[in-house]
Amino acid sequence: MNNENVAKINKLGKVSRILIVILMVVTMIGIVCLPILMIITFAIPNDGVRINGEASVNIIVDCESVPDNVFKIDESDFDSKIFGTALKWIVKYEGIVNGEHLFTIEGGVKDLTGKQLKPVIAVACICGEIILISLYVALIFAKKLAKALETCSSPFEEEVLKRMKSFGIAIAVWGGAVLVIKGISGLLAALAVIVVLLFMSIFKYGAQLQHQADDTI
Repeated sequence: MNNENVAKINKLGKVSRILIVILMVVTMIGIVCLPILMIITFAIPNDGVRINGEASVNIIVDCESVPDNVFKIDESDFDSKIFGTALKWIVKYEGIVNGEHLFTIEGGVKDLTGKQLKPVIAVACICGEIILISLYVALIFAKKLAKALETCSSPFEEEVLKRMKSFGIAIAVWGGAVLVIKGISGLLAALAVIVVLLFMSIFKYGAQLQHQADDTI
C-alpha cells in the first residue's frame, strides 16, 4: 500500500485513540456518578420532595395534509390517582384555526413525592449504569483497535483485523443493551452497530483480497 495512505491511517489511528481516551474518562465519570446519585436519592426522606405542576401543549396539523374526517373525535380526559399521585390530562380538538387543525393537550401532576420518585430514579440509574459500563468496555477495545491502526503498516494486518473483531463484538453488546433498555429510541445505536459491522465485513473482504494478491505474487 502507498506509504502516504498508510501514514494517513496511522495519523487517524492516533487521533482516534486520543478522542477515545477522552470519551473513556467522560464515561467513567458517568459510571461513578450514577451510583452516587442513587444513594443521595434514597437518603432523602420520602416526604422531602413534593412535585406539583401543570403543562399545556398545542398540536397544529395542516388541513391540506390530512382529511377533515380524521379529526372528528370527542374530547377525552383522564383524572385519577396512581400510587398516591394525582394525574390528569385532557385532549381537546379546537377546530380549524387559520387553515390548520388545532389540538390542545392539558396535563398536570399533584403530590408526586420522593416515595414515588425513588423507584423511578433507581431503575433509570441501573439502566444507565448498564449502558455506560457496556460502552466503556467497547471503548477499551476501540482504543486497542486505534492503537493497532496507529502502528500498522497495512490496515489489513492480522492484528488490526483481530482488534476490529473484538471491538465489533463489544459494540454489538452495547448496542443490544441500548436497544433493550431504550426500545425504539435505541434504534440509532443499533444503526451505528450495523454500520460498524458492515465496515468490519468490508475490511475482512479486503484482507482476503490482499492475501490472494500476495499469494499470486
